[in-house]
Amino acid sequence: MNEMDKGPSQSTGIQLLFLEDHDGETRHALSHAFLEKGHSVRIVNTVEDCVSSIMTMNPDVLITGLSLSNDSVHAIGRAMIQEAPASPWLMITATPWKSPSDITNQIKSPVFFDRATPPDELAPHLDIYIEAAMLKKKTNRLEQDLATLRCQFEQAVNARTDEISVTNNKLVEAIERANSMAAEAEQANIAKSEFLANMSHEIRTPMNGVIGMTDLLLETDLDDEQRGYADLIQESAMALLVIINDILDYSKIEAKKLEIEHIDFDLRGMVESVGEVLSIKAHEKNLEFSQLIYQNVPVFVKGDPGRIRQILMNLGGNAVKFTEKGEVFLSVSLVSEDADKALIRFGVEDTGIGIPGHIIPTLFESFKQADASFTRKYGGTGLGLSISRELTHLMGGDIHVESELHKGSTFWFTVTLEKQKEIKNYDPVCPFLVKHMKILVAEDSSSSRQVLSEYLKTWGCRYTEVMNGDDALKQLYDAVYQNAPYDLAIIDKKMPGMDGESLGTAIKNDPALKDTLLIMCTGQGARGDAKRMKAIGFSAYLTKPVKQSQLFNCIAIVNDNKIKKKERSQSRLFVTRHDIPAKKESGDVILLVEDNPVNQKLAMRLLEKQGYRVDVAANGKEAVTALSKKDGPEYLMVLMDIQMPVMNGIEATLTIRDPDSEVIRKNIPVIAMTANAMTGDKDRCLMSGMNDYVSKPIDPKLLFDIINKYKTTDSGLCPPRHPSK
Repeated sequence: MNEMDKGPSQSTGIQLLFLEDHDGETRHALSHAFLEKGHSVRIVNTVEDCVSSIMTMNPDVLITGLSLSNDSVHAIGRAMIQEAPASPWLMITATPWKSPSDITNQIKSPVFFDRATPPDELAPHLDIYIEAAMLKKKTNRLEQDLATLRCQFEQAVNARTDEISVTNNKLVEAIERANSMAAEAEQANIAKSEFLANMSHEIRTPMNGVIGMTDLLLETDLDDEQRGYADLIQESAMALLVIINDILDYSKIEAKKLEIEHIDFDLRGMVESVGEVLSIKAHEKNLEFSQLIYQNVPVFVKGDPGRIRQILMNLGGNAVKFTEKGEVFLSVSLVSEDADKALIRFGVEDTGIGIPGHIIPTLFESFKQADASFTRKYGGTGLGLSISRELTHLMGGDIHVESELHKGSTFWFTVTLEKQKEIKNYDPVCPFLVKHMKILVAEDSSSSRQVLSEYLKTWGCRYTEVMNGDDALKQLYDAVYQNAPYDLAIIDKKMPGMDGESLGTAIKNDPALKDTLLIMCTGQGARGDAKRMKAIGFSAYLTKPVKQSQLFNCIAIVNDNKIKKKERSQSRLFVTRHDIPAKKESGDVILLVEDNPVNQKLAMRLLEKQGYRVDVAANGKEAVTALSKKDGPEYLMVLMDIQMPVMNGIEATLTIRDPDSEVIRKNIPVIAMTANAMTGDKDRCLMSGMNDYVSKPIDPKLLFDIINKYKTTDSGLCPPRHPSK
């Protein structure tokens, strides 16, 4: 054979091509050394076989061991430059070959080794090129692997890019669908808000007439049957109004449009007004009602009095509703404060039916009540507590409940209120008339005793508490015998055993005790009670809950009268709660702008009963005309409806405030009095130049509070307000 292969078929080394024309010592030694190192060796005998092998096997190393002609060298060199340009060519020859200069760059140039060099000395020199070839082969293999990996990576990247592109397209489509759904939801929300606004207005307008006219009807002479029917109408109308307000508030909360005001108010006055309403409901069920505002609570604050009142009315109303016997106690205390803000705790405690423990975690959820049967027995939407929770959160607080089944509940909530910067100091009139007085409190209700004790302690009085009439008499006798009699006794009308009336009679019939001043406190006065108490010898007769200022002034008045009576022998004075407030004035003219005949009649009657004269305009245009008459009356203020034909209330107010209008008194107070009660309605009224806002159905007390506010202060010009850009 002209050629033969030696070594493993799957060589782990390199491929050597060996051109040698005879089987000499050099070929044998080198071939054996290469094979031992794991290389593959192909031995050829002719130049033609060598060129053919170069073309087919692409050798890693070429070794030629015979003398070659120029043509042979050129043939082998061209094959190498074509098929294995990076592989070394090792020529073992006795005579080095010199390539002509014109073809030097066209063939692979060999590296020469002297044939005379012994094989054992020649092998190490050849190993250098062999190792280089091996390194080159490994490098090529790594480059191929790297190229394969790069290709696979690019394919993976392209596939992932395609996936991302598909996902991105799906995401874009999802975003477009979401935007479309959001736009549809927004349109639906707008439609719902418009529907609620219209329904609120349409329901409140007739409700204002029903409630208001029923109020007026109840003030007329009715027989028992007629009064019973009128009371049922009033109760049903008020219950319906509560439901309407709850649903309206819930829709505002759901739409994230419930707004919280930030105005100056008197916390004590607001809480006491709530107490007046709740006490009437409590006394109708023969329940004791008391309230206490602790002395360290800042009362001149900034916040939303309307929303705090709403929560208190809800919690207090529930306490009365779910309590069959016992008492309801409303308290206001200070949790913490700094120079600017105060965290206030409001608590409502009752001795009612209580709440099962497993119900409490869901109690503040919408449409939830402690038991499904409660709705049938007590009524209600189940929204009140849910709304109260949202309101407390909006005011920087929280709401909680502690309850024991069949023993009662305590609901309490906190709100963060800002302190007013400029506070008018309130100093009680004639504090010396109350301070250091020795006073006995006879009261069986623990919460009422707590309230009275807190008041008396604040005023610097010396006081003692007892729970019944017998203990009261013992205290009074002991004090007389110790030559330190009590100056005054505050007596509850209903006590176990000896009631307040009997106790008062016993005191006034005893010469040793008759000089003790007596103040009767009762849950709910009955016709003829005051006259009878006066005949017994009581100096004052007050209904619960007794306001702090009311009790102070009452004690001061009766004590002052006692002093003056000793000095001048004046007749004995008798004080009721009606003698403490100042008398109202009358004679002012108010312009009522209202298109609804029923609401016209109702508002006129309410205002006239308070001593005001009323002119009526059926729309905004008539109002502007009336205010532009030089010979017309000087109106105290304008009560302005919003939705009216010809010219609505907003347009009329803008005209009144317009410097170029013919209205004579452009700074006249304008009060919105409207059935529009949706979010933003009040802002729109105020921005048009109105001074204040009252929603229908009209709460007479709130209406006259606002009238008095602008009646006693210089309102100044209230121009249209424009939102800051």
